[in-house]
Amino acid sequence: MNRFWKQAAVLALLFAAAPALADDAAAEPTYQAPWYKRWFGIGPDVPKPPPPKKTNTNQQAQAKLALAQANYMRRLEVIDALREIAVQNGDNDLLNKADKLEKKAFELYKQQTASLPYNQLMPSSEERLLDKQMGLDPGAMASAERKLNQPAADQSGAASQASAIREVKP
Repeated sequence: MNRFWKQAAVLALLFAAAPALADDAAAEPTYQAPWYKRWFGIGPDVPKPPPPKKTNTNQQAQAKLALAQANYMRRLEVIDALREIAVQNGDNDLLNKADKLEKKAFELYKQQTASLPYNQLMPSSEERLLDKQMGLDPGAMASAERKLNQPAADQSGAASQASAIREVKP
């Protein structure tokens, strides 16, 4: 008789835990088509999920840039305060540490802003310096930058449509 009560207690625990386990699976509702839809292809269509929210990537990039710039400026203020203390005390070691910290802060700023979309299109200051040293025309680079920033012209004319749809005969 003892065995019966143990088995009943185990079954009761399993039934009590089943709803908690089912909550994880119920988080993502899955659509199961009715049998007549699966067999004959008639009936209501599969419900479509709501479209994802549109996010303005430009605003997000600007927000990330503003945050990175604010953090960089805050770090530079602290480094300037360290420099003032080093000058007042005549501590060259602290001046060297402040220089290293400034380089690290700039590298961190570059890391945080490297993935932003505008950084991938515009040449960096180092690239511009190299172009000047190599004798490349900075005016041509500026016009290329302007072309990148201008919106593309609408090419919905008949000629562009005809060239886009071209029949290839075997």
